[in-house]
Amino acid sequence: MKKVIALVVLLAACRTPSQVIIPEQPAPQSSHLVVQGTVRYIDNTVPPYPFWVEVELVELLDDGRAGALIAKMMVESPRQMPVPYSLRIHRQNIDLTKNYGLIARVFVPNQTAPIWQNREPQPAIVRGDVRAIDIIVERIVR
Repeated sequence: MKKVIALVVLLAACRTPSQVIIPEQPAPQSSHLVVQGTVRYIDNTVPPYPFWVEVELVELLDDGRAGALIAKMMVESPRQMPVPYSLRIHRQNIDLTKNYGLIARVFVPNQTAPIWQNREPQPAIVRGDVRAIDIIVERIVR
């Protein structure tokens, strides 16, 4: 009987322990989203100096047009194009079921209207997925 008990104890000791699977914890989410990229123009024309660049994040309507303004920034007197931008948006200001786009405009002094602008908002946040966007602006012909 002692041999049987010793054999059972020996076999139990040789058994590989069962693996405990611990699920990965999701990384904590930041309270902000960052949309970044550059603004550049399609042609080789250099804006007169000084100039400034305005970038807006807007809600995109179902037809792709710009809706409500969510965030805005201005880069004053950049030395050259392309101009880097970075918009930091609080997550509470974004509805993750909607889409958001970027509008960029280039202004020069003594003119209230931009001289360059992108034709339509560039999708930047699509159902919560943030994309880095290089916005191409074109000369506005008046």
